[in-house]
Amino acid sequence: MIRRLRRTGPALLLLAGLALSGCAGVVSRADCQTGDWHRIGEARGLAGRTLDVESIREACAGHGGRVDEGLLRAGYVAGTRQYCQPTAIRQRVFDGERVNPAICPADLAEAAEAAVYEGQGARETWAETWDTRGRLRLLAIYWGAGSAAEQLLDEYLAGRLASQCRDRFRQVASMMAWPADRRPGWRTACGLGSVPFAAVEEADPRLEQALERLPGRKVIFTNGTTRHAGRVTQHIGIEHHFDAVFDIVDSDYEPKPAPAPYEKMVKAFRIDPRTAVMVEDIARNLEPAAAMGMTTVWVPGNKPWSGDGHREPFVHHVVEDLAEWLFALAGER
Repeated sequence: MIRRLRRTGPALLLLAGLALSGCAGVVSRADCQTGDWHRIGEARGLAGRTLDVESIREACAGHGGRVDEGLLRAGYVAGTRQYCQPTAIRQRVFDGERVNPAICPADLAEAAEAAVYEGQGARETWAETWDTRGRLRLLAIYWGAGSAAEQLLDEYLAGRLASQCRDRFRQVASMMAWPADRRPGWRTACGLGSVPFAAVEEADPRLEQALERLPGRKVIFTNGTTRHAGRVTQHIGIEHHFDAVFDIVDSDYEPKPAPAPYEKMVKAFRIDPRTAVMVEDIARNLEPAAAMGMTTVWVPGNKPWSGDGHREPFVHHVVEDLAEWLFALAGER
């Protein structure tokens, strides 16, 4: 699938558009003739769609099928009951997805509405956590660079910021009811945990070959520092393939996904966004790139925030194995 992504991309987008056009309630000829009405109703409920029985009946009349409204409605109720579980609603809102609590059964309606507000609150709190994390990272970058008095001030500020980030992250984890074994520790979430380079994957020959064969400039755009980017790329043996690094200093300490750093980066390297591809492991960082006209690729990471916004239209492609995808892409040229 990944190997054919470049060739089949437009077709995949077309298929997605066709799937969305079915939201008005019209069913296919196959559905009408198969008559698995419980499954059809359940699927609509699970997707958070309204049930327009009249439109379905009219569509099937033209296909020679007969609608079993009892099974259809029973399946729909079963689907909506799963869709309207507070935990599921809360997670969808937190992930930035749109939800439709209006379809929820009466006994779940109040809890679903509450879950919407809880998800929104957790999302806003997480945004504050992310902002605090960014300020902590900036302090870490310049730790010890100033006078003794400035170092003491940095230490005091870092202590306060770390406490704020810890408390906010724990609040988010509680609001989202994340199981303890499925969430990172607060130090990792707040950017205070260090990952030894032994934990970073070694060089993949496919990645090395793909970067060698792919034409065009290659720029690292990071919220970290040039030094850190250099250490990582050197560790996996690909640093010589990149023409430049645009880091947090170049962006005037304004991290992604704020639009300004993208504009500065494009201007600095005279990049035409229409001919550029941005690859990211945090989905929401792709939104400004897509708005500028870039093709975007999301590589899912292992952090809770990696998929934030991954279902939005600004994510053009999803690639599980970047080395394999790039190697296949380079082979097509």
